[in-house]
Amino acid sequence: MTEILRANATTIQKAWELLKNGEVVVIPTETVYGLWADATNDAAINKIFAAKGRPQDNPLIVHVDRKTSIDHYATVTYDLEKKLIEQLMPGPLTIILPKKDSISKAATAWLDSVGVRIPDHITAQQCIRASWTAIAAPSANISWKPSPTSASMAHRDMNNKVPLIINGGNCVWWIESTVVKVVSETEILILRPGMITKEDIKDIVGEDIIVQYSSKHQEQSPGTRYTHYAPSGKVQIINALHKKTIEELLSQGHNIWLIATKEFLSKHKNIINHFTNPQTPQDDKPATLQPITTFPWWSHLKLTECAQSLYNLYHKCDDLHMSIILIENLPEKGIGLAIMNRVKKSTKE
Repeated sequence: MTEILRANATTIQKAWELLKNGEVVVIPTETVYGLWADATNDAAINKIFAAKGRPQDNPLIVHVDRKTSIDHYATVTYDLEKKLIEQLMPGPLTIILPKKDSISKAATAWLDSVGVRIPDHITAQQCIRASWTAIAAPSANISWKPSPTSASMAHRDMNNKVPLIINGGNCVWWIESTVVKVVSETEILILRPGMITKEDIKDIVGEDIIVQYSSKHQEQSPGTRYTHYAPSGKVQIINALHKKTIEELLSQGHNIWLIATKEFLSKHKNIINHFTNPQTPQDDKPATLQPITTFPWWSHLKLTECAQSLYNLYHKCDDLHMSIILIENLPEKGIGLAIMNRVKKSTKE
């Protein structure tokens, strides 16, 4: 059985001993819970891929505890890389750098590059510091499923696969790091969007620097290929709600979860009310699950909260055995782009 233990000095020591002996443990970061192993140990890295069912050509992100540690595992070439490291680390940013031989080739999918980041989470930093090594850590879930943002969510997929899960509470950002690659002294590519946006980076590097989302070099970043983040039900992205579409889905026996902003729900309230007849729960019985269940996905004015709720909602959809999840198509700008990146990756298309 997998132990779930509260984060403290004793459990951090236990995690260190397991990591030192080539085991894999689950530890929280500010983004999601990670499946941790010694990034210099090939056998330990292979345990990550086995536990997740992860394709071997999907590289892992390597975590270090401080900026001065990066030079032990990767080469910083450009002044822009130094600026990003100085201004945005620790935090939810991963930077692709030329790797050094100390990092397991299996961790980087046998590429010459490695994604490096410094987690902004006290438990994560303490565990890395205690381990005296870099840590390879993808999200602690089966490879195609939603990422875990709590210890209990990680336990669903990793129970009996790892000896220890450290419970450090809920994550702060609830979505994976932004992945960037500096390709020249004047250009930065964003390979995977995240909570650090293009606009955030531009504010730091200045208007003279090109910062753009790109499909180039995506093999160097996790989360850019294959289906990811997906609940068991089928995810469909919608721009509007149509009565005929709902009727067709219901006639096929589907139960439907609608994830949308308050603005969207207000706009389509007549259609929603037509299919939703709330019942008052009795003291000893829950309310009857309706054919279409709505969840107000906050607001266009609160996209950070939208991002923070996504994986939790996906897990709830699985708990309720929802067969269809309709999700409003949010504007792909800033954090909205990161949200829709994860949603599109979860559509299984």
